[in-house]
Amino acid sequence: MPPKSRDIEERIARASAAMDEDPRLKGTKAASQFGAPYDRLMARRRGRPASHTRGGTNKKLSEPEDEALKEYILMLQYSGHGANIKAIREAAGRLVFWTTGDPDSSVSIRWTKRWMTRQAEWLKSIREKPLSTKRLAAHIVEDVQGHFREFDRVLKRYRVRMCDVSNFDESGFQIGVVTGDRVYVSLDCEVIYNADPSNRELVTAVATINYGGRKVPPMIIFKGAYHLRGHFKNQLDGNILFARSATGFSNRHLAFCYIKHFDRFCPPSSPGQYRILIFDGHDSHLSRDFLDYCWENRIRPYKLPAHTTHLL
Repeated sequence: MPPKSRDIEERIARASAAMDEDPRLKGTKAASQFGAPYDRLMARRRGRPASHTRGGTNKKLSEPEDEALKEYILMLQYSGHGANIKAIREAAGRLVFWTTGDPDSSVSIRWTKRWMTRQAEWLKSIREKPLSTKRLAAHIVEDVQGHFREFDRVLKRYRVRMCDVSNFDESGFQIGVVTGDRVYVSLDCEVIYNADPSNRELVTAVATINYGGRKVPPMIIFKGAYHLRGHFKNQLDGNILFARSATGFSNRHLAFCYIKHFDRFCPPSSPGQYRILIFDGHDSHLSRDFLDYCWENRIRPYKLPAHTTHLL
Protein backbone atom coordinates (compact mmCIF):
# COMPACT_ATOMS: atom_id res chain seq x y z
CA MET A 1 0.00 0.00 0.00
CA PRO A 2 1.42 3.47 -0.87
CA PRO A 3 2.60 5.58 2.13
CA LYS A 4 -0.14 8.17 1.60
CA SER A 5 -2.91 5.55 1.67
CA ARG A 6 -1.34 3.91 4.71
CA ASP A 7 -1.36 7.25 6.59
CA ILE A 8 -5.01 7.82 5.71
CA GLU A 9 -5.97 4.35 6.93
CA GLU A 10 -4.11 4.97 10.20
CA ARG A 11 -6.04 8.21 10.79
CA ILE A 12 -9.30 6.42 9.98
CA ALA A 13 -8.39 3.72 12.51
CA ARG A 14 -7.69 6.33 15.23
CA ALA A 15 -10.94 8.17 14.51
CA SER A 16 -12.90 4.91 14.64
CA ALA A 17 -11.22 3.93 17.93
CA ALA A 18 -12.16 7.33 19.39
CA MET A 19 -15.79 6.77 18.39
CA ASP A 20 -15.71 3.36 20.08
CA GLU A 21 -14.45 4.94 23.30
CA ASP A 22 -17.01 7.76 23.21
CA PRO A 23 -20.34 6.58 21.76
CA ARG A 24 -21.55 10.23 21.72
CA LEU A 25 -18.76 11.27 19.33
CA LYS A 26 -20.22 11.93 15.90
CA GLY A 27 -18.55 10.70 12.75
CA THR A 28 -18.21 14.19 11.28
CA LYS A 29 -16.42 15.48 14.40
CA ALA A 30 -14.15 12.39 14.63
CA ALA A 31 -13.22 12.71 10.98
CA SER A 32 -12.42 16.42 11.42
CA GLN A 33 -10.48 15.82 14.65
CA PHE A 34 -8.20 13.13 13.18
CA GLY A 35 -8.07 14.41 9.59
CA ALA A 36 -9.78 11.30 8.21
CA PRO A 37 -12.13 11.20 5.17
CA TYR A 38 -15.68 11.03 6.56
CA ASP A 39 -17.09 8.69 3.87
CA ARG A 40 -14.26 6.19 4.25
CA LEU A 41 -14.46 6.38 8.04
CA MET A 42 -18.15 5.52 7.97
CA ALA A 43 -17.53 2.76 5.39
CA ARG A 44 -15.00 1.17 7.75
CA ARG A 45 -17.51 1.50 10.61
CA ARG A 46 -20.06 -0.38 8.48
CA GLY A 47 -17.56 -3.21 8.02
CA ARG A 48 -16.21 -2.45 4.54
CA PRO A 49 -12.44 -3.20 4.56
CA ALA A 50 -9.79 -1.18 2.75
CA SER A 51 -9.39 -1.97 -0.95
CA HIS A 52 -5.85 -3.28 -0.52
CA THR A 53 -7.12 -5.94 1.92
CA ARG A 54 -9.84 -6.98 -0.54
CA GLY A 55 -7.33 -7.42 -3.35
CA GLY A 56 -8.40 -4.22 -5.14
CA THR A 57 -9.27 -3.83 -8.82
CA ASN A 58 -5.65 -4.53 -9.69
CA LYS A 59 -5.78 -8.03 -8.20
CA LYS A 60 -7.79 -9.68 -10.94
CA LEU A 61 -4.86 -11.96 -11.66
CA SER A 62 -3.31 -14.38 -9.23
CA GLU A 63 0.46 -14.48 -8.80
CA PRO A 64 0.89 -17.40 -11.27
CA GLU A 65 -1.32 -15.55 -13.77
CA ASP A 66 0.83 -12.44 -13.32
CA GLU A 67 3.90 -14.51 -14.17
CA ALA A 68 2.11 -16.03 -17.16
CA LEU A 69 1.28 -12.56 -18.48
CA LYS A 70 4.93 -11.56 -18.13
CA GLU A 71 5.99 -14.67 -20.04
CA TYR A 72 3.49 -13.86 -22.78
CA ILE A 73 4.97 -10.37 -23.13
CA LEU A 74 8.44 -11.92 -23.42
CA MET A 75 7.19 -14.30 -26.10
CA LEU A 76 5.94 -11.34 -28.12
CA GLN A 77 9.30 -9.65 -27.63
CA TYR A 78 11.20 -12.69 -28.90
CA SER A 79 8.88 -12.88 -31.90
CA GLY A 80 10.00 -9.38 -32.86
CA HIS A 81 6.70 -7.64 -32.21
CA GLY A 82 6.68 -5.92 -28.84
CA ALA A 83 3.50 -5.96 -26.80
CA ASN A 84 1.47 -2.74 -26.90
CA ILE A 85 -1.21 -1.85 -24.36
CA LYS A 86 -3.92 -3.47 -26.49
CA ALA A 87 -2.05 -6.79 -26.67
CA ILE A 88 -1.38 -6.81 -22.92
CA ARG A 89 -5.01 -5.99 -22.16
CA GLU A 90 -6.30 -8.75 -24.44
CA ALA A 91 -3.90 -11.30 -22.94
CA ALA A 92 -4.92 -10.36 -19.39
CA GLY A 93 -8.58 -10.56 -20.38
CA ARG A 94 -8.10 -14.06 -21.72
CA LEU A 95 -6.40 -15.09 -18.48
CA VAL A 96 -9.39 -13.78 -16.52
CA PHE A 97 -11.75 -15.65 -18.87
CA TRP A 98 -9.85 -18.94 -18.50
CA THR A 99 -9.99 -18.52 -14.71
CA THR A 100 -13.62 -17.45 -14.31
CA GLY A 101 -15.24 -19.00 -17.37
CA ASP A 102 -17.27 -15.81 -17.77
CA PRO A 103 -17.44 -14.88 -21.49
CA ASP A 104 -18.06 -11.24 -20.55
CA SER A 105 -14.99 -11.02 -18.32
CA SER A 106 -12.31 -8.53 -19.35
CA VAL A 107 -9.97 -5.91 -17.99
CA SER A 108 -10.05 -2.20 -18.67
CA ILE A 109 -7.38 0.06 -20.16
CA ARG A 110 -7.08 1.68 -16.74
CA TRP A 111 -6.47 -1.70 -15.09
CA THR A 112 -3.87 -2.53 -17.75
CA LYS A 113 -1.97 0.72 -17.22
CA ARG A 114 -1.98 0.22 -13.44
CA TRP A 115 -0.73 -3.35 -13.86
CA MET A 116 2.08 -2.10 -16.10
CA THR A 117 3.00 0.52 -13.50
CA ARG A 118 3.30 -2.21 -10.87
CA GLN A 119 5.73 -4.08 -13.15
CA ALA A 120 8.07 -1.11 -13.49
CA GLU A 121 10.98 -3.10 -12.05
CA TRP A 122 11.22 -5.20 -15.22
CA LEU A 123 8.84 -3.61 -17.76
CA LYS A 124 9.55 -0.39 -19.66
CA SER A 125 8.16 1.44 -22.67
CA ILE A 126 10.20 2.19 -25.79
CA ARG A 127 9.20 3.53 -29.19
CA GLU A 128 9.74 1.40 -32.26
CA LYS A 129 12.20 2.91 -34.72
CA PRO A 130 12.44 2.28 -38.46
CA LEU A 131 15.83 1.04 -39.58
CA SER A 132 16.94 2.20 -43.00
CA THR A 133 18.63 -0.23 -45.37
CA LYS A 134 21.90 1.70 -45.29
CA ARG A 135 22.01 1.76 -41.52
CA LEU A 136 21.09 -1.92 -41.39
CA ALA A 137 23.92 -2.79 -43.77
CA ALA A 138 26.37 -0.81 -41.62
CA HIS A 139 25.37 -2.72 -38.47
CA ILE A 140 24.73 -6.16 -39.90
CA VAL A 141 27.63 -7.75 -37.99
CA GLU A 142 26.50 -6.29 -34.67
CA ASP A 143 22.90 -7.29 -35.36
CA VAL A 144 23.83 -10.89 -36.14
CA GLN A 145 26.09 -11.15 -33.10
CA GLY A 146 23.35 -9.71 -30.89
CA HIS A 147 20.87 -12.15 -32.41
CA PHE A 148 22.97 -15.16 -31.43
CA ARG A 149 23.65 -13.85 -27.93
CA GLU A 150 19.92 -13.34 -27.33
CA PHE A 151 19.13 -16.70 -28.93
CA ASP A 152 21.53 -18.39 -26.52
CA ARG A 153 19.80 -16.69 -23.57
CA VAL A 154 16.41 -17.91 -24.81
CA LEU A 155 17.70 -21.48 -25.15
CA LYS A 156 18.91 -21.37 -21.56
CA ARG A 157 15.80 -19.64 -20.23
CA TYR A 158 13.46 -22.34 -21.54
CA ARG A 159 16.02 -25.17 -21.35
CA VAL A 160 15.45 -25.99 -24.99
CA ARG A 161 17.24 -28.99 -26.45
CA MET A 162 18.81 -28.46 -29.85
CA CYS A 163 16.66 -31.25 -31.29
CA ASP A 164 13.65 -29.05 -30.42
CA VAL A 165 14.87 -26.10 -32.54
CA SER A 166 13.27 -25.66 -35.97
CA ASN A 167 13.19 -23.00 -38.68
CA PHE A 168 10.48 -22.41 -41.26
CA ASP A 169 10.27 -20.15 -44.28
CA GLU A 170 8.24 -19.68 -47.44
CA SER A 171 9.34 -19.85 -51.05
CA GLY A 172 7.34 -18.99 -54.15
CA PHE A 173 7.30 -20.84 -57.47
CA GLN A 174 5.75 -19.71 -60.73
CA ILE A 175 3.86 -22.23 -62.82
CA GLY A 176 4.16 -21.85 -66.57
CA VAL A 177 7.52 -20.09 -66.83
CA VAL A 178 9.08 -21.70 -69.86
CA THR A 179 12.81 -22.00 -70.43
CA GLY A 180 14.60 -21.64 -73.75
CA ASP A 181 15.40 -24.80 -75.69
CA ARG A 182 18.42 -25.06 -77.97
CA VAL A 183 17.40 -24.87 -81.61
CA TYR A 184 19.24 -24.67 -84.94
CA VAL A 185 18.72 -21.75 -87.33
CA SER A 186 20.36 -20.20 -90.37
CA LEU A 187 23.42 -17.99 -89.96
CA ASP A 188 21.51 -14.77 -90.55
CA CYS A 189 19.00 -15.43 -87.73
CA GLU A 190 19.89 -13.74 -84.47
CA VAL A 191 17.08 -14.68 -82.10
CA ILE A 192 14.05 -16.96 -81.78
CA TYR A 193 11.36 -16.20 -79.23
CA ASN A 194 9.15 -18.81 -77.65
CA ALA A 195 5.72 -18.06 -76.25
CA ASP A 196 5.66 -17.19 -72.56
CA PRO A 197 2.16 -17.94 -71.28
CA SER A 198 0.44 -15.02 -69.60
CA ASN A 199 -1.58 -17.16 -67.19
CA ARG A 200 1.31 -17.87 -64.83
CA GLU A 201 0.32 -18.73 -61.29
CA LEU A 202 2.23 -18.61 -58.05
CA VAL A 203 2.56 -21.59 -55.74
CA THR A 204 3.98 -21.06 -52.25
CA ALA A 205 5.79 -23.78 -50.32
CA VAL A 206 6.23 -23.50 -46.56
CA ALA A 207 9.24 -25.62 -45.62
CA THR A 208 10.59 -26.56 -42.19
CA ILE A 209 14.06 -27.66 -41.14
CA ASN A 210 14.57 -29.28 -37.75
CA TYR A 211 17.98 -29.36 -36.08
CA GLY A 212 17.44 -32.95 -34.96
CA GLY A 213 16.56 -34.12 -38.47
CA ARG A 214 12.88 -34.75 -37.89
CA LYS A 215 10.80 -34.51 -41.04
CA VAL A 216 8.00 -31.99 -41.29
CA PRO A 217 6.12 -32.34 -44.61
CA PRO A 218 5.79 -29.01 -46.40
CA MET A 219 2.68 -26.95 -46.75
CA ILE A 220 1.89 -26.05 -50.38
CA ILE A 221 -0.42 -23.11 -51.08
CA PHE A 222 -2.19 -22.76 -54.42
CA LYS A 223 -4.04 -19.77 -55.75
CA GLY A 224 -7.75 -20.40 -56.07
CA ALA A 225 -11.07 -20.71 -54.32
CA TYR A 226 -11.23 -24.52 -54.27
CA HIS A 227 -9.29 -27.63 -55.31
CA LEU A 228 -10.43 -30.45 -57.56
CA ARG A 229 -9.17 -33.80 -56.32
CA GLY A 230 -8.91 -35.14 -59.87
CA HIS A 231 -6.23 -32.55 -60.69
CA PHE A 232 -3.82 -34.02 -58.13
CA LYS A 233 -2.38 -37.04 -59.91
CA ASN A 234 1.06 -37.44 -58.40
CA GLN A 235 3.08 -39.47 -55.94
CA LEU A 236 3.70 -36.76 -53.38
CA ASP A 237 3.92 -37.50 -49.68
CA GLY A 238 0.41 -38.08 -48.37
CA ASN A 239 1.20 -35.93 -45.33
CA ILE A 240 1.84 -32.78 -47.37
CA LEU A 241 -0.61 -30.08 -46.31
CA PHE A 242 -2.33 -28.56 -49.34
CA ALA A 243 -3.96 -25.17 -48.90
CA ARG A 244 -5.35 -22.36 -50.98
CA SER A 245 -5.67 -18.60 -50.85
CA ALA A 246 -6.95 -15.93 -53.18
CA THR A 247 -3.42 -14.69 -53.88
CA GLY A 248 -1.37 -17.87 -53.65
CA PHE A 249 0.49 -16.41 -50.68
CA SER A 250 0.24 -17.32 -47.02
CA ASN A 251 -2.03 -15.36 -44.69
CA ARG A 252 -2.92 -15.38 -41.01
CA HIS A 253 -5.43 -18.19 -41.35
CA LEU A 254 -2.98 -20.40 -43.23
CA ALA A 255 -0.20 -19.58 -40.77
CA PHE A 256 -2.47 -20.91 -38.03
CA CYS A 257 -3.04 -24.07 -40.09
CA TYR A 258 0.72 -24.41 -40.49
CA ILE A 259 1.55 -24.15 -36.77
CA LYS A 260 -0.88 -26.99 -36.03
CA HIS A 261 0.71 -28.99 -38.87
CA PHE A 262 4.16 -28.33 -37.41
CA ASP A 263 3.03 -29.36 -33.93
CA ARG A 264 1.67 -32.63 -35.28
CA PHE A 265 4.85 -33.70 -37.10
CA CYS A 266 7.47 -32.14 -34.85
CA PRO A 267 6.37 -32.80 -31.26
CA PRO A 268 8.69 -32.05 -28.34
CA SER A 269 11.49 -34.53 -27.71
CA SER A 270 9.91 -35.28 -24.33
CA PRO A 271 6.64 -34.22 -22.66
CA GLY A 272 6.70 -30.69 -21.27
CA GLN A 273 9.77 -29.58 -23.24
CA TYR A 274 9.79 -26.16 -24.89
CA ARG A 275 10.38 -25.83 -28.63
CA ILE A 276 11.77 -22.87 -30.54
CA LEU A 277 10.51 -22.08 -34.03
CA ILE A 278 12.68 -19.58 -35.91
CA PHE A 279 11.03 -17.48 -38.62
CA ASP A 280 11.47 -14.26 -40.58
CA GLY A 281 8.93 -12.17 -38.69
CA HIS A 282 6.40 -11.69 -41.49
CA ASP A 283 3.20 -10.17 -40.17
CA SER A 284 1.08 -13.07 -41.47
CA HIS A 285 2.74 -15.35 -38.90
CA LEU A 286 1.74 -13.32 -35.89
CA SER A 287 -2.01 -13.55 -35.57
CA ARG A 288 -3.46 -13.91 -32.09
CA ASP A 289 -4.52 -17.48 -32.89
CA PHE A 290 -0.97 -18.33 -34.01
CA LEU A 291 0.63 -16.83 -30.90
CA ASP A 292 -1.94 -18.36 -28.53
CA TYR A 293 -1.39 -21.79 -30.06
CA CYS A 294 2.36 -21.37 -29.58
CA TRP A 295 1.79 -20.28 -25.99
CA GLU A 296 -0.52 -23.17 -25.12
CA ASN A 297 1.80 -25.78 -26.69
CA ARG A 298 5.15 -24.50 -25.36
CA ILE A 299 6.37 -23.28 -28.75
CA ARG A 300 8.39 -20.09 -28.64
CA PRO A 301 8.51 -18.25 -31.99
CA TYR A 302 11.86 -16.50 -32.43
CA LYS A 303 12.37 -13.83 -35.06
CA LEU A 304 15.43 -13.43 -37.26
CA PRO A 305 16.89 -9.91 -37.56
CA ALA A 306 15.42 -7.93 -40.46
CA HIS A 307 16.91 -8.57 -43.90
CA THR A 308 19.13 -11.43 -42.69
CA THR A 309 17.14 -14.48 -43.79
CA HIS A 310 19.44 -15.00 -46.79
CA LEU A 311 22.42 -15.11 -44.39
CA LEU A 312 21.01 -17.02 -41.44
